[in-house]
Amino acid sequence: MAAAARRFRRLLLEETLVKPPSPTSASMAAEPLGGGARGRQRGAGSAREPTCPLSGRRKQACQAARAPARPFRSAPLRFLRGRGGMAAAAAAAGLERPQVVSHAQQALSYTLFDCKWVPRSARLLCLGSAARGSGLLQLYELRGGRLALLREIEKAKPLKCGTFGATSLQQRYFATGDFAGNLNIWNLEAPEIPVYSVKGHKEIINSIDGVGGLGIGEGAPEIVTGSRDGTVKVWDPRQKDTPVANMEPVQGESKRDCWTVAFGNAYNQEERVVCAGYDNGDIKLFDLKTMSLRWETNIKNGVCSVEFDRKDVNMNKLVATSLEGKFHVFDMRTQHPTKGFASVSEKAQKSTIWQVRHLPQNRDIFMTSGGAGSLHLWKYEYPAQRSKKDSEGAEMGVAGSVSLLQNVTLSTQPISSLDWSPDKKGLCVCGAFDQTVRVLIVTKLNKV
Repeated sequence: MAAAARRFRRLLLEETLVKPPSPTSASMAAEPLGGGARGRQRGAGSAREPTCPLSGRRKQACQAARAPARPFRSAPLRFLRGRGGMAAAAAAAGLERPQVVSHAQQALSYTLFDCKWVPRSARLLCLGSAARGSGLLQLYELRGGRLALLREIEKAKPLKCGTFGATSLQQRYFATGDFAGNLNIWNLEAPEIPVYSVKGHKEIINSIDGVGGLGIGEGAPEIVTGSRDGTVKVWDPRQKDTPVANMEPVQGESKRDCWTVAFGNAYNQEERVVCAGYDNGDIKLFDLKTMSLRWETNIKNGVCSVEFDRKDVNMNKLVATSLEGKFHVFDMRTQHPTKGFASVSEKAQKSTIWQVRHLPQNRDIFMTSGGAGSLHLWKYEYPAQRSKKDSEGAEMGVAGSVSLLQNVTLSTQPISSLDWSPDKKGLCVCGAFDQTVRVLIVTKLNKV
């Protein structure tokens, strides 16, 4: 009997060291030892009679003296708790990453080419091409978990792209480029007749961007358009019919289809650049101050989208996406005389990367949309030193690194348009060729 009692004390002490008893429930401490229904019953009894642990186990000690000692069950329980802890830690680490949540979606009856948030509102614009060959512009408002259609406007030509970049916050005029090469600016309160209209190009306007409006960027409000006719033109809405800058191939040079354009470097009244990407992989940087080609490179695949991380600062970073699922991040702070700007590339997926958009509230975070219906959220990490000297003493840039924060597949068709809300951090809208517009919420962006 004495030997059995000592053995029981030792087992009880080891179990207490593995899992300390809860101060609020003696039954929780008793269950791992006994196991099964009888163990839970004894635990309940001990909770009603808080006596010495040994006095409530006399019958068990006597049985243990007459029978062979049972194997101690606390070690495998401790191992299971360890595995569960590892799984819980992994799950917690996953939850700490940003999550992309689909908040609302709306099926459309036309091909969607672009979607944009209306500044300082819960409204968004969708534009595209109807089956009968006309253009459609729809205004939606986000109401809870659904999108409510406020207005639908039909135009003669399909609409390809749009921007609010050159308007004031008071007017919120919307500039569009269509399949016929027309640049129009619309007052959404009275959209029957455009407030500005010009035949900008001979063929479709593939891309459009604006600067100088919405309190973003210094200098005059301007719009840049890129077209299939190979030209890139800059327009001042205050000047009718004639562009203020026209970048076109020189005589004898073949015309390449311009797929994307973007403003940048608009940090004072004089400086401003335009970046253009072409179907043959060319990226060209035009300096509007000197009216010259400042830099060019080729990334070997058609350039689908280019964007500066911020338009209203001294050039910092430029992201360019391509047909073969790769994107390039250029450090635009230091330009080497012969090597140009340092860059880092990342193979995001096998399909085309249609769009890239930087988070307005954090320029080091950007999202790409893919041809497989997926979205990828990235973060750029700066190097310890952003420039160094080469063997000849010339300054050259040093590229950083890119890390994937999250990815999600939303559609079976390419996501062709993407836009962050300028007012609400983490709120974005995207449009896909499955004729659906989706409002998304990206969480935990303040923790990355």
